[in-house]
Amino acid sequence: MAAGRLTWLVLGALLFVVPSVSAQGQFQTFLSKEALFSANFPGTPVATKITWETEYGAQIPALVYTATAPAPQGTRKYVMTMVDYNPVRQIQTERAKRCDPRDERCGGTYPIEGVGYWKNDLRGAMIYVAAKYIQNPTYRVSHYMWNFLGGQGMEANELQLVNIKDKSLTHVTIYMHHNRLYVAEETVPAGYPAPGLFVQSVGLKESDGTNSRHFGVYFNGPTIDPVESKSCTGGYLPGVQNTNTCLSLPADVRFKQGQDFSVGDTHPLLGSDGLPFYGRQEGAAAPAGAAAPATGR
Repeated sequence: MAAGRLTWLVLGALLFVVPSVSAQGQFQTFLSKEALFSANFPGTPVATKITWETEYGAQIPALVYTATAPAPQGTRKYVMTMVDYNPVRQIQTERAKRCDPRDERCGGTYPIEGVGYWKNDLRGAMIYVAAKYIQNPTYRVSHYMWNFLGGQGMEANELQLVNIKDKSLTHVTIYMHHNRLYVAEETVPAGYPAPGLFVQSVGLKESDGTNSRHFGVYFNGPTIDPVESKSCTGGYLPGVQNTNTCLSLPADVRFKQGQDFSVGDTHPLLGSDGLPFYGRQEGAAAPAGAAAPATGR
């Protein structure tokens, strides 16, 4: 059995552990200062530390918060998993030093994907966990959509799942914030009102405990460092050679595509003449019909 598959099965077992909760099972707002989130749980959730394996094999720490509440036809389950992806850069960079340099992930410097694919590991974390639900034979996916956390701006992936055997319903919402992956999972028995209130109660926090707020839509992605930008060369587009694709970005956004990168902060890719870059060599003429962008935002 592949390591990634085994890790998912172990995590799945942990997610469905049924802890004891208060007799009343009343919902209350729970705040985790360690995992930097809040959500409405029935009672105080049980926290479990686990090791999470990323798509590219990094072993990183995670916390799983689990609570249950009785239902007429069974049990309702509420789970929040927080995975700290901040160590991934160091882990994958160190691993790259020990692997075959002929492997694309290991030889040289890769400013876009990162040495050892650490940037791809971070950028793809939400898709990676969503794929695990989609591939799980226990579920039938009834809906999969993009969304964002209202009032805070973080992008989200949402899944609605039906358990093939017992027909229970599960709603999953996935976020990535400050390199932390959040997976909120709510399950109710068949015939019970559809889940959703728990996953909709989630709030993400800053390190000081205050609510996070971002202008526009927040996408969590690694930064292109100034040093790395000097090696962003290669034929990335047909017919274009030795084009530095990083340096074609305007200076005011070139190094800001990190933890606080928002759609509202982006600009067109421009050449020094102020016209859209379109992958052309710096100094080459812009395509016919290209117009300078408007200065207003």
